[in-house]
Amino acid sequence: MIATLESKKNLMKSVEGLQSVRLIEIDDTTSLGISLYENAQQVVNAEKKIKELMSGMMPHITGPAQIMNGGEFLKFEL
Repeated sequence: MIATLESKKNLMKSVEGLQSVRLIEIDDTTSLGISLYENAQQVVNAEKKIKELMSGMMPHITGPAQIMNGGEFLKFEL
């Protein structure tokens, strides 16, 4: 999966407003992805490119993605 994501870096960089992406492995079959955008409208505008990105991930995904949106309310970095 990492190689597939690495090959999509240019596509990710072309998504307007996308500031960062974090992927967290929960267990062998579950992962969590968190994307940060400049604003909510850019999430809507990015939908086509994100679907293109996700279509390349289908061999690595065993079930439908659950997508939720919300605002950041706390940021803590060391």
